[in-house]
Amino acid sequence: MAKKILTEQQKECINLLVLGTMSKLQIANSIGCAEKTIYNWVNHNPEFRDSLQKCSDLFAETKILDAKNKLSTHLDMAIANLVEIANDKSNSKQYEANKYIIDRNLGNTTTKVENSLVDNNSNNSNSDTDKSYLEEIEQELEEAN
Repeated sequence: MAKKILTEQQKECINLLVLGTMSKLQIANSIGCAEKTIYNWVNHNPEFRDSLQKCSDLFAETKILDAKNKLSTHLDMAIANLVEIANDKSNSKQYEANKYIIDRNLGNTTTKVENSLVDNNSNNSNSDTDKSYLEEIEQELEEAN
């Protein structure tokens, strides 16, 4: 069976639906069709539905890429600020900043400790092990500074 080609009206409808700034009634008025027609396309036309999904996915990916690009322009400053907080012993957020840096580079340390303890089928309390592991990491950070 041949794949149906979308009309210009359907393509315009897809673009407006993806943008998400208009209701289906407003879109219908804008492209010159009934609101029910749009519902029929969405619910009963596989080609329309597939194209709408592809356009929605592409739009979302583009938005995410744009956001990442905007955030990346501030990345150096954010890292410098985080390192400054981590090195400031008078700052109450020093521990959180150091923990964040460790977690970003090594993964969540608590999760790794818990996973290794579960793998060993240990029924002992994890709190002492977690504390000593975190204290060891904090000590290494202090020695590095």
